[in-house]
Amino acid sequence: MVSTSMVTSTMKTGSLVMWIGKRSILKPKYPGLLDNIAAGGIRMGLGALDTLLHECREEASIPEEMAVKSKPVGALTYCHESVDGIEPETIFIYDLELPRDFVPRPHDGEVEEFQLWTVEKVKQEVASGKFKPNCILVISNFLIRHGLITADKDPMYERLTGVGHVDLFRLFTYPGNLCNGLS
Repeated sequence: MVSTSMVTSTMKTGSLVMWIGKRSILKPKYPGLLDNIAAGGIRMGLGALDTLLHECREEASIPEEMAVKSKPVGALTYCHESVDGIEPETIFIYDLELPRDFVPRPHDGEVEEFQLWTVEKVKQEVASGKFKPNCILVISNFLIRHGLITADKDPMYERLTGVGHVDLFRLFTYPGNLCNGLS
């Protein structure tokens, strides 16, 4: 099972805007796709918060005194197909509101650049397929939690609210299930 910490970073400038990263074209997985400001797999011996602090510093040059202000807002669970077969994943989600004068900078070469986008632009680009797939889950979750996608305004609302909430325990233990026998 893969566990990841992922940060959605916003700033209030009169309206809500989001920092979006563009992955390096040298990354082996999802090169050049759009991404959250910071994310990474949780390594053995580290927790979700430790991973968040590490990835914020490593990917976006966000100092720890800013990153610790991240708010845990939930977790998403799902399965995805990889070269190794079907893999379950849990994403621990954090929101981080950055100061208006802070600009994230790529630090470790995993991200080419960061762009500050309006929420409307983020919604348009999510629909375009230019984002790393699990980032779409996290961004959709953010937009729903903040009332920016609603059942009345968006025909995809029902579908989006059901994605990312797979009962992995049931999926693993039910005989004949898709992920039965994975460890």
